[in-house]
Amino acid sequence: MLKRFVRLFLIMGVILTLSFAFVGCGGGNEAAIDGGGGGDGDGGAATPGLSTPVVTTGNTDANIDPGEIVTIALEGVDAATVTSVTWAQSNSVAVTITPSADGLSATVGFPDLTAYKNEIITILKTKRGHLDHETSTRAGVLVDRWQVQGYAPLDLEDAEAVTITATVETTSGTTEYTSNLMTHLPFQPATGLRNVPIGIPVIFQGETQATYDWALTVPAGSAATFMDATNQNPYFIPDIMGTYVVTITDATFTAGDEADPEIKTINIYAGTWQGAITGKDANGRPDSDYCGVCHNDSNAPDKFTDWKESGHAEIFTNNLDTSAHYGDGCFACER
Repeated sequence: MLKRFVRLFLIMGVILTLSFAFVGCGGGNEAAIDGGGGGDGDGGAATPGLSTPVVTTGNTDANIDPGEIVTIALEGVDAATVTSVTWAQSNSVAVTITPSADGLSATVGFPDLTAYKNEIITILKTKRGHLDHETSTRAGVLVDRWQVQGYAPLDLEDAEAVTITATVETTSGTTEYTSNLMTHLPFQPATGLRNVPIGIPVIFQGETQATYDWALTVPAGSAATFMDATNQNPYFIPDIMGTYVVTITDATFTAGDEADPEIKTINIYAGTWQGAITGKDANGRPDSDYCGVCHNDSNAPDKFTDWKESGHAEIFTNNLDTSAHYGDGCFACER
């Protein structure tokens, strides 16, 4: 949810009004508007900025989905004083920006889902991992291995956000107006485990080689197929419960080495997620009908009993309820 906070600062006897915009995490299409002057806030002229995007081609709901086209416009700007408008983007997937004849609005075309998958991989390669202070580059967190690829909420949020900027030149100067357009994606933060939920894309990481021939065998009744199957990082969306068998030819295998077969196999087990916490016990502490099935000090150590009595069990809830420091800005990492 877009929240606007107004702060008054008294600096050398002059009161300055500064407006800050915060964009909530997740797959909405909230636009954070920066820059511009101000209306009177009481029904006067609109504050200069960029309008809320409107989906014009695609599923015309409140979300921006991959493959859709939206229209975004300058508002609160005196068109008679405008001499030029330059539209651009500064991050995430490549979008197509087509200005109107007068430059006061533009359509923005978003790419397909594969482009967002590639953006998540690029983020993991270039924006995560150890920072080399001499080169200002990061080592990345991808491993040269055949595996299900995990990614964090912040990785997904960075891929979702497309920042659009309109640089407006008028007879009185130049101003930039910025909007963050959040794409609604089916991806969800992933652990990298082979147990996955149905309906959520599963991304794979392959060892580095010249070509790829990923193949997928699905359970009876499934219509799932691999997408980008000749890429190092293909993905598919499991659509029913069951075992999905993924195979890939390893071009770097060692002949005669039984531990290193030419055809690699990854079994994916898809089902429905169930939250671990199912209620509260008589003392008001978190309880679960599922954790103790395995973590019973027989099959596996019982760590749940100690955890539920610790401060860790409800720390995030408690801080959201009682602390002015916690807020929706925490969700990128904590959700």
